Amino acid sequence: MSRKSLVVVTPVFNEEEVIARFYERTRAVLESSAADYDWRILFVVDQCTDGTLDTLRQIALGDA
Repeated sequence: MSRKSLVVVTPVFNEEEVIARFYERTRAVLESSAADYDWRILFVVDQCTDGTLDTLRQIALGDA
């Protein structure tokens, strides 16, 4: 039996203050389902003018 896939798609716009916390909490929930699902989080960045993109880059480097 093949595993199911789950993708959380979230738009972000100037979320520098909360994006790392959102990521950690969402990841914790998804990891609790890791036995049943292949999962990933997809951030859709909409021309942020704060440090959101830099924060997401750091998150991505930590997940590599």
